[in-house]
Amino acid sequence: MSLGDVRIYCGSCDYDAPMIIDQMQKDSLNGDKIWGDLVCGRCRSVIATISVNEPGIYQFKKVEEV
Repeated sequence: MSLGDVRIYCGSCDYDAPMIIDQMQKDSLNGDKIWGDLVCGRCRSVIATISVNEPGIYQFKKVEEV
């Protein structure tokens, strides 16, 4: 898991919390699909499940000034 500077609003705990990104991985339930969860860093509720092309640890990264 990685804990970064990105914060999310969690409807479960009604809080602006740090976002935890699960390690992206395959499992027996989803065949070849590589997936992981975006989780509230306060109450650990799953906010969303995402899929990626390669397993590993991901993070959000600022790529440009606006």
